[in-house]
Amino acid sequence: MLFNRSFKLANAIILLFMCVYVSKVSAAVLVNETTKISVVEQSDVAQIEALMTSYQDILNNKNVDNVKTVYTADAQFIGDNFPTATGVNNINALYGDFLSKLDFNIRFEILEVALNKDFGFIQTISTGSISPKGNGSPKGALAGNEEANREIFIVKKITNEWQIYRYIFTAELK
Repeated sequence: MLFNRSFKLANAIILLFMCVYVSKVSAAVLVNETTKISVVEQSDVAQIEALMTSYQDILNNKNVDNVKTVYTADAQFIGDNFPTATGVNNINALYGDFLSKLDFNIRFEILEVALNKDFGFIQTISTGSISPKGNGSPKGALAGNEEANREIFIVKKITNEWQIYRYIFTAELK
């Protein structure tokens, strides 16, 4: 019983330290003091931030070539109003299709990160604009086409790097 309390206290102290540390890190995705973080190793936090920043950049900058770097070979994309895509090649083709038709200007806010040794999840909310190619707002401007999505990223560690294993999202109700 004492071990269980000590373990919980130690985890709480580590979690508090990580929240303070992460809130001081400048990142393209938003991680702040309200982000819930539960990880095995501190280096995982930086890897998750880098993964989410890479994913955000893929969308905002139409970097289709980088899709294969953030997803596992056996990944699944499960999105609201999108067909389910299984496998990195099918996911890459799906991104190639919608990134050729849509302009993205979005930002992810990480709400929660929970990781064990090889698997974990990231809960996010993304906000910004998605508009038909050529009809969108200039970068940084949101003119009437704002939207938000709630996302769950199931991540898997492959050769010491976190990658997206399952990506599930739905539109945020307004």
